[in-house]
Amino acid sequence: MSVPLMFGRFLIMRDKVTENELTEALKVQSELNRSFAEELLEGGHIDLEQFRQAWTYQREKFVTFKDAVRALELVGPDVIEQIDSECSGRYIKLGELLVQKGSLSAEELEEALKEFQEGNYMSDL
Repeated sequence: MSVPLMFGRFLIMRDKVTENELTEALKVQSELNRSFAEELLEGGHIDLEQFRQAWTYQREKFVTFKDAVRALELVGPDVIEQIDSECSGRYIKLGELLVQKGSLSAEELEEALKEFQEGNYMSDL
């Protein structure tokens, strides 16, 4: 079965980064890029029961957590907009993180992104 190749795996296959460098960058990225749900819950905008309601709705309706919260009217549109803005303002892309950590130069990232975007990379599972 063929699936689209993720950019991090592509970088490893092209010997641009090591498995360790990618793993470490992904850990940092996941810590920095908190999800919409985490922001709502940890910010006190919803409680654990509301989180469970939205999570259940999300899985039943196959929608995003944000859409579930909106549909269930757990918070107002102003809170959704605020959290959305906070999440997007803090988001760091994998390539940028690898450059900041010194695993890639900005030029290498630019070249790799160009090659990745131009190609149709698939991986067999």
